[in-house]
Amino acid sequence: MSVGLYTLLRTYVDGQVLGASDYVGDHQQHITNQNPLSTGAYSDTASQMSLVTDTGDSGTPSLAGSLAGELERLRFAIKHIKETISQSTMPVWFTKSYSVVVNNGTITTAKLLDGATSVQYIRTATNATTQLLVTDTILLSQGITLTRTRVRITGVLHARINGITNGVAGLNLKIKRGGTQVGIVASIAPGSTDSAGLATYVLEIVDAPGPGTYTYTLEGSNGSDGVICNVINTDSALKFEEIA
Repeated sequence: MSVGLYTLLRTYVDGQVLGASDYVGDHQQHITNQNPLSTGAYSDTASQMSLVTDTGDSGTPSLAGSLAGELERLRFAIKHIKETISQSTMPVWFTKSYSVVVNNGTITTAKLLDGATSVQYIRTATNATTQLLVTDTILLSQGITLTRTRVRITGVLHARINGITNGVAGLNLKIKRGGTQVGIVASIAPGSTDSAGLATYVLEIVDAPGPGTYTYTLEGSNGSDGVICNVINTDSALKFEEIA
């Protein structure tokens, strides 16, 4: 077992006459070195370093009878935390080789505290050509069940515009809930006609329909020139983030 990491101030010899200063000096040495740096450790061997004692639980605590017991209970708590988040048994409390595991379905909206968010991410990817009419054209539709008051919705369209004759005066991008418009970004310049390059169109809104099941659509329409054009989709997405 480790001992204090200091020594007495003087060496005593049998028959030596001692004065008050000798006693006072050595006792002061104990006082001065009563600190973590000069106190013996509780890890003399790997086995001793591995010792843990169950803390018990609320109402039935396991009370420590010494500083060693306190350290063993603290080690137990560390080991218990690691085993809980890794869902595996730790060989020793100081193990570093473990992973955090979250089972499917263990984190639900109902378990989230106020101010936290629940993200549902729905994504479609297609290279199909969608005719973009002067009237609203559905590019993406998604049903979702919300459990909170408000939801932040981001609609993203990665595409190029394949215009006809004189191209597009302006691209309108909308988000609708059950056919009712809840957000719009209007008259986006689509770039050059028949451009092979891709453009990214983004619309973000906050809707407050309350808990329930809804169908949201990402829709687009040609601007004011009255010419039908094609939207060559490469990636369309709707992202839903429930907020308080």
